[in-house]
Amino acid sequence: MTQNAAIDRLDNYGLQADVSFVALPLTTPNNGRVISQSPTEMTTAEVGSVVEIQVGETATAEEELLTATYVWGPSNETADLQQLLGLTADGFYGSGTQIAHLAVLNSRGLGTTGVPTPPPTTTAAPTTTAAPTTTMQIATTTEPPIPQYEIQEWEGKRLRWDYCDDDRYIDTIWVGLNPNDHFDATWLAQWEEFLRTTTDDLADMTGLDLRYGGTTDLGITAGGVSGRQVVDILFWVGPAGTGLLTDSQSEYWARGAYTNNQRDDPVWNARIHAGTHINFAVQTEYQTDWDFYANKRFIMYSFGEMLGLQRLADGIDTEIMSWGSWGSGSSWRNPDWGPGDRIALEYVGASSGCIDL
Repeated sequence: MTQNAAIDRLDNYGLQADVSFVALPLTTPNNGRVISQSPTEMTTAEVGSVVEIQVGETATAEEELLTATYVWGPSNETADLQQLLGLTADGFYGSGTQIAHLAVLNSRGLGTTGVPTPPPTTTAAPTTTAAPTTTMQIATTTEPPIPQYEIQEWEGKRLRWDYCDDDRYIDTIWVGLNPNDHFDATWLAQWEEFLRTTTDDLADMTGLDLRYGGTTDLGITAGGVSGRQVVDILFWVGPAGTGLLTDSQSEYWARGAYTNNQRDDPVWNARIHAGTHINFAVQTEYQTDWDFYANKRFIMYSFGEMLGLQRLADGIDTEIMSWGSWGSGSSWRNPDWGPGDRIALEYVGASSGCIDL
C-alpha cells in the first residue's frame, strides 16, 4: 500500500498517521510503500490514536555511493567515490579520502558504517639472546586510538590554503613572528626555533611549501586583509586590549583572525591569511612560573587552526586540536600530533589538489 493510501485509510477510521522513512536500495520495489506499522493491522485502537507507519524510500544514486561499504586501500569503487568528493580519483582509499568522505556523510546526516579505518599496526617485541639459546617474544598487535578531526567551514564549504592558485598564486606560505619587543633574547630564540621546526614538520605532513621567514613588523587586525601580505601566517605578541584580545580576555593564551576567499569549487573555499594574537601577559607568567615548553602544544594548536583544522571538543587527550591536549606526545613538554590531526593536515594539504576558482 502506498503512503497516501495508508494515510487516507487511517483517516477514514479516525486514526492519525505518524510517518517515518526507511532508506532502501535503488532497486527496491517498495519505494513510497508502507513496509511496517505499529500497532499492527487487525489490532484494536481507540479513535484519535496515532499509528506509526514506516515508508520505504530509495536513496539517490549519489547517496548510495556515499553510504556503500569501502575497504582501506585500492578499489574501483573508491575511484567513483573520490570523483564524487572532488578528489583526485586514484582509486586508493587513504586518510585524505577518509576525512573527505566523513565530512560529507556528517554534513548530510548519513550513516558512517561503510567508512573503513586504517589497519592496526603490528609491533614485534625485540629479540632477546642468551647463550647458548635464542628466544623471541611473540609479536603483539596494538589498537591505535580512533582518529578524531574536523575541518573548518566557511560559507558552506571547507577551508584550506590553495597552493596552486592561478590568479592569487601562493607558491610559498610564509610564517612570521612579530614579538613587538616584548621578548628577551633567550625567550625570542626559543620561540623562533620552535616555529621553525614546527613549520618544517607541517611542510612534510601537508606537502605545502611552508617556510618560517623570521621576525616581522607586520601588524594584526580583526577585520581581515585586502590582499596578500609579506607574511601569510602571523604570530603577533601583545597585551590584552590591543590587537585581537579585549581587556576581558586577559587570561586567554591567544586569539586568531582569518581572511578567506570564496571560490567556485564545489568542496573548498580558500584561506589567504591567518593571524594569532599571543597574550604577552601569559608569556610573562610562563617565563616566571613555567618555561617555554608550556607553549608548545598551544603553538601547534594555533598552527592547526590557521591551516584549516577545526577545534575539537575538550577532553580528547589524543589530538592536539582538543585544546590543552598534548596529542600522541609523552607529556606537555613533548607534545606531538595525534592520528586525527595528521589525517586532517594531509587532507588540507597538497594531496587534495588545486581549488577551482
